[in-house]
Amino acid sequence: MRHVFVETNWAVDYCAPAHQRALAAIKLLESASSGTIQLHLPAPCLAEARSVIRVKFQPREADTLREYLKWAKANGYVDAGVEEATRRVLDQFEGLVKCDLDNVESRLEGLKAERGIAYFSAKPGHA
Repeated sequence: MRHVFVETNWAVDYCAPAHQRALAAIKLLESASSGTIQLHLPAPCLAEARSVIRVKFQPREADTLREYLKWAKANGYVDAGVEEATRRVLDQFEGLVKCDLDNVESRLEGLKAERGIAYFSAKPGHA
């Protein structure tokens, strides 16, 4: 069996909001779950991933797009129907990202129990 050491970037790629998750990270865990490989995940990576995910994946773009919509509607570039549809999509986007960010803790903690992952402390004798 092959042993693969993963780190913070893998945890971020796997636990990011759904539309930003990396297929390669998902496939790596699938390989571990099937017994093809053994992943080794150091404990500090989860704490690092937690903070990176919470900062990096905030839906900031939605505010910029809402400002554009307000301007575009006022200046005749979009009609009310386009504006409303776009606002609904932005609301959905923000809601889904918020839900994923609210669940990031359980997703990260769940990695500890995944089949095929050896979760270990960076310090000898600590788990």
